[in-house]
Amino acid sequence: MHIKKFINFKNIFFLCFFMKYSVAAIAANYYMACYYYDTNRGENSHNPSLMKASTLIPGAMTNYFWAIDLNNSSYVQLNGKIVDGFYYAEGLNYETAKEQCQKAITQGTFFWKSNKSYKLYDIKASRSNYDGFEYPIRFKKDDSTKGNIKQIVLFGDSLSDSGNLKRWTKVMPFYPFWYGRFSDGFIWNDYLKKLAHLPILNFSFGGAKTEGNNNFYIKDFMDYIISFGRNIVTGSSRDYINSYVNNYLTNDSYINKSYYISNPEETLFILWIGANDYISTFEQTMYSEDFFKYPDSINGSRTVSKRAVDNIISQIKTLSDRGGRHFLVLNLPDFGKTPLTLDMKFDKNLDDKTDKQEFSVNISNVISFYNQYLKRELDNMENNPYQNLNISLLDVNKNFNSLLDGKDIFTNQDFNYGFTKLDSIYPIPGETEKFIQDYCYKGSYLTASKNSIKGDKSAYQSAYNNSCKAKDGTVDRFAIFCNSPHPTSYTHCWISYMVIHKLEEEKFIPKTDYNMENIREYCQRQINI
Repeated sequence: MHIKKFINFKNIFFLCFFMKYSVAAIAANYYMACYYYDTNRGENSHNPSLMKASTLIPGAMTNYFWAIDLNNSSYVQLNGKIVDGFYYAEGLNYETAKEQCQKAITQGTFFWKSNKSYKLYDIKASRSNYDGFEYPIRFKKDDSTKGNIKQIVLFGDSLSDSGNLKRWTKVMPFYPFWYGRFSDGFIWNDYLKKLAHLPILNFSFGGAKTEGNNNFYIKDFMDYIISFGRNIVTGSSRDYINSYVNNYLTNDSYINKSYYISNPEETLFILWIGANDYISTFEQTMYSEDFFKYPDSINGSRTVSKRAVDNIISQIKTLSDRGGRHFLVLNLPDFGKTPLTLDMKFDKNLDDKTDKQEFSVNISNVISFYNQYLKRELDNMENNPYQNLNISLLDVNKNFNSLLDGKDIFTNQDFNYGFTKLDSIYPIPGETEKFIQDYCYKGSYLTASKNSIKGDKSAYQSAYNNSCKAKDGTVDRFAIFCNSPHPTSYTHCWISYMVIHKLEEEKFIPKTDYNMENIREYCQRQINI
């Protein structure tokens, strides 16, 4: 096959131009990659093309500039070392780093022009343009402003994936999904990083389960091939936790690997995983019916629930055996009130409305069982006097129900979150005048991919045509769900506040001034940027 299909002249030219920086960086040096997005979200937005992953280097993105020294035009070389997957930067604080990045974004380069509408959203440590690996930066000069926790390691699925799946597969999700996120904008851990000023090492991948071997529905060879392929692509929290403890632990930039976590008292491990253990079950009608009908069978609801929880407990133990002490686990929201109910294959009855309501009741009961079992097992683990663990559980289920009901998540008083309700035609069973929420974006991942390849305007127009609209004709970004089952960026902003409040409550971070009213203003500003 002709080489032009892989590398064009532009790529070769860039390769030669940056070679001197690449070779030097690979030796030892780290620089700051300043990631940016286009605040212009209209039809002339550059976001669709900026979101395309590099086709030349595995793991590399294209929407970044190298930070520039404020006093000259040289790239900022970091001083520090890698510790357990974080770059510990000495002699530099975040505010200065942000100024250096903003200078780079404003200035652009001779080959890659900037735009006044471009805005910084993340800073990572990396060695060169041709190194797909990069590290979140912990600015050591800022440590005195933080609480007990100074860094976060996160394990999750598409609800927390900030671009990992897309960076490595190059396949999905494309625009309008936001820079590899399964949402229409930034997600809860993006907001958490910004609001709490904590670096996050993120091992979340879209489609990840608690383990790759928990698919009990393999009936024939084709099912096996599909399941095997999915597990290879998306992985599981077990895979990523094993990778973290076996490959990431070091105190000297991988000159030597460590067995134990270097700074366990300053590290918080967050796990939000388990949804895909259920979702893959409902892709065929016969499996959905058996799942509820025979709960204790090998493919039954209680078996899957217990298996998922047992996997999470086992994975916390893997981390604690290496010295991990502080953990935050998020439980699952009530699937029966989400768009999952609208899309799952469950045709037990002749009437569609009856099917949807029966599925809603059944899955709500299953998730309730899962959450109760999870709480019990986490309590047992924390109360074990020989383990000395600090395990917190965030009740996302309760908080999300309050959000859907328009109730303050802390006082249960009426509260206007600022959402646009997209009521489906299906009532929530047992509740008056409340309906299962529909989602805003109706296009598929394949549709998004096809139109992104065609160009920015085509990608924008397709996204616009397939999205819900506000009264002024623009895309309404204040719905609760972006697609099924993923929340919008606005909803994610509220989830981040739930997490921050929990971290404050557990004294992991200093008390902030955030409350329901000013966080609503903050979230609305983020969406309107």
